[in-house]
Amino acid sequence: MDHGGHDMPMAARCSMNMLWNWQVVDTCVIFRSWHITSTFTMILSCLVVALMAFGYELLQSKINIYNRRVATSLVLNYPSTSSGTASGRASPEIGSFPVGMSVSLPSSVRLIRASSYAFSVFISFFLMLVFMSYNGYLIGATIVGAGIGHWTYNREMDPLAVLGGSASKGSTCH
Repeated sequence: MDHGGHDMPMAARCSMNMLWNWQVVDTCVIFRSWHITSTFTMILSCLVVALMAFGYELLQSKINIYNRRVATSLVLNYPSTSSGTASGRASPEIGSFPVGMSVSLPSSVRLIRASSYAFSVFISFFLMLVFMSYNGYLIGATIVGAGIGHWTYNREMDPLAVLGGSASKGSTCH
């Protein structure tokens, strides 16, 4: 198209790749406003993605700690069948809690658990969308952040939960 001899600059465009790629310039991450225009902005984007994946592992760790604290409180506050202590009060015993029994949770605990679960689902799906950019740099950043986060926050293991199959992460995306 002739514009009277004047070169009109082309607007930067987000490219959408459905194949594995190593593109840097004109890569958009989830939003048109997260537009990578240089090597520097790709490095910053990779750092943000890695920190999000690391943060996801931190959040999962905090959720697990909170759930263990709630479960311990429920078990310890369950009415004991023991004869009591020297003072005549019943002492809490973990062994007196019936296996397989469910306990209703207070609304405040349910709200905290539901909110943290919803936030973890949001982050996991967000990271899945980043991964679906098929950009090798962003995929690598997701994997590195998740790996470092998992190494940092998963220092312990419940062998019986693992062997019994109850240690899965649920329906998260990574």
